[in-house]
Amino acid sequence: MCIRSLLSAAVVGVAAAGVALAAPEARAAEPRGITVLGSAELRVAPDVAVAVLAVTTRSRTAEKAASENARRSRDVLEVVRGLLGPQDRAETLSYRIQPVYEYPKGGTRQQVGFEVVNALRVRTRRLEKVGAIFDRATAAADVSVSSLSFELENPGKSEAEALEAAGRDAKLRAERIAEGVGVTLRRVRVARERGAVMPPPGPRPMLAEARAAAVPTEIAPQELVVRGEVEVTYDIQ
Repeated sequence: MCIRSLLSAAVVGVAAAGVALAAPEARAAEPRGITVLGSAELRVAPDVAVAVLAVTTRSRTAEKAASENARRSRDVLEVVRGLLGPQDRAETLSYRIQPVYEYPKGGTRQQVGFEVVNALRVRTRRLEKVGAIFDRATAAADVSVSSLSFELENPGKSEAEALEAAGRDAKLRAERIAEGVGVTLRRVRVARERGAVMPPPGPRPMLAEARAAAVPTEIAPQELVVRGEVEVTYDIQ
């Protein structure tokens, strides 16, 4: 039994040593490479404007508030659509009817009427007409300009350009690293898109109560930022 135990221990010891010796060989067989993250940022001019105009009316009854709101909304849409192009849109984004209360000092709240809000979403490619849209809308009725934002009609084109620029940046980074450590780049082992994003600038809040102005409103669209990122691994020698 003692001899068998010693032989078994010896076999186990040799097997363990074999595993320990094989591990460095396995690591050495792994292909060497350089992994880099390339990024690029493009600034592009928007070609679409999106504005939200809110038509608000109040009355003692919901029927009267809704009727007056319908009339004012119709007037606003008529003048706005007269400034839009054939592919532009002006339509209702949301519609709300809610009671209006007063809170007398020392007393309980009292309902005094109803409020109707018709939020109109205007989307236009005529950026030069945005100021005139605001002026005409506010002249037609009491209108709140809730927000204004700018977009791209075809963001895919700019996103592709950003990714292409990010790929060039990744290659340049890999070349500099390879030169610094004294190796030579070979083929691309793998390339992954980390994302091409156009962070929305977010709607710009406007005045709560916009009025018709004697001086025409000037709107200067802000540039949009499109970012691209790619991760690339190169084989080296």
